[in-house]
Amino acid sequence: MQLFWVALLVGLVTQVSAMKFKGALERVMFYSAYIMEEMYDESEGKRQIGLDCPTGSRKGLDGKEGRMNLKEFCECLWIKTDTMNDERPNKDTTKWSGTGDPSNPGKKGLTADSMANIIMTVKGANNKLLPKPGYYGWVDVSKLLNGATDYYDTTREFGPILQQLKKDTEGITDKKLKAKFEKVFGYSQGALDAVIKLRSDERIKLEYDYVLDKLRKTDEFESKKDNIQVFKGANGEVDVKKTAEGLHNLFPDTPEWTLRNKVNSIITEARKDTEYVNHLAMENAVKHAKTVSNASC
Repeated sequence: MQLFWVALLVGLVTQVSAMKFKGALERVMFYSAYIMEEMYDESEGKRQIGLDCPTGSRKGLDGKEGRMNLKEFCECLWIKTDTMNDERPNKDTTKWSGTGDPSNPGKKGLTADSMANIIMTVKGANNKLLPKPGYYGWVDVSKLLNGATDYYDTTREFGPILQQLKKDTEGITDKKLKAKFEKVFGYSQGALDAVIKLRSDERIKLEYDYVLDKLRKTDEFESKKDNIQVFKGANGEVDVKKTAEGLHNLFPDTPEWTLRNKVNSIITEARKDTEYVNHLAMENAVKHAKTVSNASC
């Protein structure tokens, strides 16, 4: 938890997101909750997601017009990704890669992964894929939830939002309608599971790359830097013992325990690196959303 709050201090911004497939999957999670809010009548005042977005072209699961499809939802959440040469896609010329609306929540065989792929493959006016990052870059969280200012906090908020939606789904008496909302809830869970795995893998790789780079830049290892290896454990994390053993084989005059301490020291340093801290913060935010969304109210 301490690292989580450190990350908020490091990167307190109004818009940010995972890039590439993670960014697409996180939008699937947000969109799933948006769809599930169609169980509430507008007059109830219970809807929270995308309230400032334009009227959409999709008929909601409640049978009422004006709800956004996935592309329209992504269009509303678009904001310039400052780390790339990014321009807003022209919503009037962008189109699906398939026929019709492949993101329709009633579509047979739709999954979190397939919805994310739909986001990744929206085409522009020239019938080519949108220039990166298209609709999977940064997110304007102020359009996602009124008053939202930070991506980490906003993602965590979707835990209790989904939790309440799941609970309220249980009260739907129309069995067919209830099944539709349950299916959409499944999209959110599939997206969260996939994002957790991707973010964990990326964080572990960051640590691995950091350790390898530092070891090869250490003065005392300069003579054999190209032979240095960092060994991985079962989950891809740095195996300190095997890495120290490998270093000892290259530098037998240095005690193995000294080399283990060296590797552990670099790992500690890696985990304080801003990029690592931010990855861990986002991973924790998504894990929180997943855990809370499945907890009993």
